[in-house]
Amino acid sequence: MSKLLKIEFKKIRKSLAFKATLIICAVMCIMNVGLYVIMSNIPDLGDLLGEMGITGYGIFSSCMTQSTDAIMLTTIVLCIMIGGDFSARTLQSQIVAGYSRIQIVISRLISSFVILFIFDFVYTFILTGGISLFIGFGTEFTSKLFGEMVISFLMSIFMSYSIMTLYMLIVFIFKSVGPSIGITMPLMLIGTSVIQIFVQLNETAAKIFSFTPYGQMYVIGDFTMQAVDYFKFFSIGTVYIVAMTVIIILTFRKAELK
Repeated sequence: MSKLLKIEFKKIRKSLAFKATLIICAVMCIMNVGLYVIMSNIPDLGDLLGEMGITGYGIFSSCMTQSTDAIMLTTIVLCIMIGGDFSARTLQSQIVAGYSRIQIVISRLISSFVILFIFDFVYTFILTGGISLFIGFGTEFTSKLFGEMVISFLMSIFMSYSIMTLYMLIVFIFKSVGPSIGITMPLMLIGTSVIQIFVQLNETAAKIFSFTPYGQMYVIGDFTMQAVDYFKFFSIGTVYIVAMTVIIILTFRKAELK
């Protein structure tokens, strides 16, 4: 298993898709910072940004509850890397070498968490740092606030990873780069938006939605949460990750590798 992980981490370091997408992520964040800075220097728009809470801390809080961009970029990289493994017969070679399909899936799940962590950190750091530098942090920065920000970031990574396991399953089902991206992107960008609109219109749907990883993203940063709320948060995320992992393993076990 350790050898598989070493191979995965080496692939991440050498992956052109990972490097290119990470550069795109950084450039996209810098452009967003520049746009906000320009808008902040226009009187009416600057006042509007203030009302919207566009400060370093405000942007950080937004990143914690809405990590779609980081998940999307990570998913694109995973579609390319895992889909490429199927096409290049890398997975078949690892099975022939004596690794079990469970070990192969677990190694991909661990490496996917690392990729997500890198993207989420870069995305959050550039946006929060850039906005704080040019517009202002928006509140007093204390050790207590820093601790709360760290907790929020870790909670966001955990729940984002929980969400991303669904897209991992899609990659293992379609076993190809094109179809995997073709399914995951519309599902992520359109499907979740439709669900959120429906949730806002239906109270029962809203209650059901709160028991999903997507619904739990919105509680991150609320430090008035009680112990039972944290238990609900981590239970939902853990159950979802375990369930998706089991389904991915079963799917990969039945997959025909040509």
